[in-house]
Amino acid sequence: MHKYVISIDVGGTFTDCVVIEDSGRVTTAKARSSPSDNFKTGFFSSIEAAAAQLGMDASRLMENAIRIAHGSTVATNIMVQRGGARVGMITTKGHEGTLRLAKGMGRIHGEPAENLLHIAKARRPVPLVPAELIVGVTERVDVDGDVIIPLDEDEVRDAIARFRDAGVEAVACGFLWSFANPAHELRVRELIDESDLNVYTSLSHEVSPSLGEYERFTGTAINSMVGPSTSAYLSDVEGELRQRRYAGPFQIMQANGGTTTPEKVRNYPVMMIGSGPVGGLAACARAAEQVGSDNIIGTDMGGTSFEVGLIVDGAPLVQEETVVDKYVYRIPKLDVTSIAAGGGSIAWVDEINETLQVGPRSAGADPGPACYGFGGTEPTVTDANLLIGYIDPETRFGSGEKSGFRLSREAAYAAVSGLAERVGLPPLEVARGIVDVIENKMAALISNEVIGRGFDPRDFVAIAYGGAGPLHGYSYAAELGIRSVYVPGRLAPLWSAYGISASDVRHSFEQNLKMLPPFDAKVLAEVFGELMDRARGALAEEGFDEGKRRFELSLRMRYEGQGHDLRVEFPQENLDGRGVESVVEQFTELYEQRYGMATQLPEARVELVSAACHGFGEVSKYPRVGENGAGPEGGAERPPREVYWDRSGQPISTPVYDGMRMARIRPLRDRCS
Repeated sequence: MHKYVISIDVGGTFTDCVVIEDSGRVTTAKARSSPSDNFKTGFFSSIEAAAAQLGMDASRLMENAIRIAHGSTVATNIMVQRGGARVGMITTKGHEGTLRLAKGMGRIHGEPAENLLHIAKARRPVPLVPAELIVGVTERVDVDGDVIIPLDEDEVRDAIARFRDAGVEAVACGFLWSFANPAHELRVRELIDESDLNVYTSLSHEVSPSLGEYERFTGTAINSMVGPSTSAYLSDVEGELRQRRYAGPFQIMQANGGTTTPEKVRNYPVMMIGSGPVGGLAACARAAEQVGSDNIIGTDMGGTSFEVGLIVDGAPLVQEETVVDKYVYRIPKLDVTSIAAGGGSIAWVDEINETLQVGPRSAGADPGPACYGFGGTEPTVTDANLLIGYIDPETRFGSGEKSGFRLSREAAYAAVSGLAERVGLPPLEVARGIVDVIENKMAALISNEVIGRGFDPRDFVAIAYGGAGPLHGYSYAAELGIRSVYVPGRLAPLWSAYGISASDVRHSFEQNLKMLPPFDAKVLAEVFGELMDRARGALAEEGFDEGKRRFELSLRMRYEGQGHDLRVEFPQENLDGRGVESVVEQFTELYEQRYGMATQLPEARVELVSAACHGFGEVSKYPRVGENGAGPEGGAERPPREVYWDRSGQPISTPVYDGMRMARIRPLRDRCS
């Protein structure tokens, strides 16, 4: 009997499943996501659809799986929909307004560039924790970790009593400089455990042990907000997996590009936010050799969003701060930027200037685009793609008896016609306009991410994936001068799930330094040594022996007095103390590349903010069999299709190829579908 690796990526519209057999055979399946039952039905329906293709039931497939990896939008959806737990917060007295003040940047965070000229009209973020549930208590630890004022435990007990009366479901605790000395935060957890308040608890020094109380407190509050629901979801899925006779590892994708155990995710569910799109970027990094470039733009368009991430010199870019719906927290993740521009994005007319707009509202999985035939009536990008000829009307969406369905061109036409009447244009011209608007948004995001970082798009290749990504790759590539766009075959709609399947286990540990030159190389080596020991121990607990472990070291650095920093890799061979100066040179070069030569501060000292160790456990992977097509002469050509490439109202007869029958890399210089 064959063995399998199973990967499931839950998206807003579809749940993707990739099954890799030990022979290298790859089976893919899709099921409609099921937000009504916290996505559980979609999770198992996707496995059932894949199992059916393999001629077995889902229980047998899982019984023979060596590993199941999972990426989910559960935590992300809780944040977007603001449906999380009712949170109470305990903080240092006098700093109760930290979350509300947001460092004076609340209106700006998360706003696209075009909105910054009208920032006075932008909304402030809704407080994560109501003011009446933020309680300041007497305590103070200084920058060196010394206790200046002891914790007033009676005030903590009073806060717990207030939370009980208010029906609080989770508590976030954030004290000043707690990452330098966590004793007071740990004591708060003990007092909560000793009380009759049965709540989920997050401590800031564990969630985000970094400088900057606003970002640290925000990450801690979000962790508590999504914690109860995420824990319940994981427990529910784990219980069902046991009932279906699966006893192997169940690994959860993190936003930092690695997987971890459900137990760790229960403690730090904030690490799941944005983890699904990260899987696609991880897959792009693995594909560098195949596409012949170490510089890759990964573009993922699904049902609700469009994501962009960069691979530079073979490695994904990492962002130190994450912005989710105007909330900023400092937990490193692979740098994937998202906008509401998916196949389900709804087209509408702005009442003020009467211009055509697309998104951010989405039809989601239920009811979905009008052409799905599940009750949707508003025009979406998918409806427009169907009408202008981008999508074959005979295409079957999803897989398996419960998921597969064909699109209705009549329903799409009816939805777009309603909008066309409003603007006084023919429906097909409006459909073409919807696609133009969404493609312009995509090109603008890529331009901002690439050119805005000082890179030239012409030095990159693009990989287009996601359910809708390959349909629009030609447009943004032509706009930005990207010479090559690669589509990863039949894995394109499930590329993120494939990336998750091949992601190693990752445990990260960080310690603040606040070191100024001259740097003490011995102290730095001791810090890295302690961090590596912690990472080594975490990997050993999961069963990874020395041959399956690897470590990456890094330093967060900045010019003294600055509020922002950059992360620089620290090679392990530099632990002997001879390489600190070379890292400073790397920082200077990176700073100039990111911000420009004019921003250099030649007289300022470079400060080491923190040291980090990332420990990786290499998981078993089955190399997939390559997809070598037969080329056009081998049956790839299909009947031509009428496509509306512009708003002239005249369709163009367009050659159509079956991508799975084409040669692996075949240049197509004319418009085709």
